[in-house]
Amino acid sequence: MRKKFLWAVFISSLVGMGISLLATSQYLRIQREGLEEKSFCVVNQLINCDIVNASSYATMLGVPMGWWGFLFYFTIAIFSLYTALSQQERKGSAWAIWLLSAVSVLFSLRMAYVLFATLGVVCIECVAMYALNILIFLLLIGALRLGIRGMLSTLIDVFKKQRFLLQPMSVMLAIFAVGGLLFRSSTEAKLRDSHSRVKATLEEKMRAHYMGSLYDIALNPDWPVWGNPKAKVTIVEFSDFECPYCRVAAFNIKPFLQEFRGDVQFRFVNYPLDQACNADIHHQLHKHSCDAARAGLCADKMGKFWAYHDDIFHHQKDLSSETFLGLAEAQGFNKEEFASCLADPQTEERLQRDLAAAKKLFIQGTPTVFVNGRQLRYWSDGEFLRAVIREELKRTKK
Repeated sequence: MRKKFLWAVFISSLVGMGISLLATSQYLRIQREGLEEKSFCVVNQLINCDIVNASSYATMLGVPMGWWGFLFYFTIAIFSLYTALSQQERKGSAWAIWLLSAVSVLFSLRMAYVLFATLGVVCIECVAMYALNILIFLLLIGALRLGIRGMLSTLIDVFKKQRFLLQPMSVMLAIFAVGGLLFRSSTEAKLRDSHSRVKATLEEKMRAHYMGSLYDIALNPDWPVWGNPKAKVTIVEFSDFECPYCRVAAFNIKPFLQEFRGDVQFRFVNYPLDQACNADIHHQLHKHSCDAARAGLCADKMGKFWAYHDDIFHHQKDLSSETFLGLAEAQGFNKEEFASCLADPQTEERLQRDLAAAKKLFIQGTPTVFVNGRQLRYWSDGEFLRAVIREELKRTKK
């Protein structure tokens, strides 16, 4: 057994522990605070670890993947150090961590495919851990002096001598079991409470949701859409660009839905809370919201609604006519054409159609979100939102 390879495995595991702890902290931050503020690992829509951390693929058995990664690297580090320092040749320990690393490589390949094919993103932290998993696997091949040709026969011999593996594998299983349970017990209640002011289980929220009234919402094809415009599962959000909670919805709902982007259509409808354009509001509340709504409609007309939508919410505290024109210019729009669109009576007519749709549904506040005609009250809880979408997908396929 070549111990220099084991030392390399130990060092690689320490690096992995650091990356996995960073990934875990990112997951916990998003669960507590949402996605209004981007993480350092968000480069663009393709290279985006926040979308991964907001998806159902961020956890396994209720524990974040980052923490499972930490337990994996911790286990590899302990066993590789023990084997390297031991005076005797600890083949059982070395083989056990090699088998564990082989499983990690297979799991890494599967997750890399799922994240790219299903979510359509690349996660920097994830890729770093996948690369480390492959490196550790190869280093352990070097430590065990395994040849490619003789690897299978050697592996069969090892499994025949199961006593070599029984003790180290039992310890590994205990590390993962205890580590996973400790994490869940220390964070589960806090995370559940952070999702909603209503302290209810997922099952209770689902029951309450499906006891709610069902509204007949006539979809307007002019409403900006994200996802699949022909999908049977429809999500409609009535929003105000100057509403603080609408900002939360703007940066959380789409990431929560990323894995369903081919199965849902998410429609945005303006409902500015200000008397300047909304006849149901009898005082000035959000003085820039009507202009922001018109600006969003013009951005949609020019083909970049969602990017402009995000820009407005990012600049929510600094809204003004100059802001709208500056953001339009940053998106590549012609400034004069955009200004002309803002003043165009057709833009106002389109805004009034949005307000009329809201009035039919007795919308009183924002954000108000509907999924297939039922109001979604706990939209800030990603787990609940995805559970509703899965249920609606089942119902629409019947």
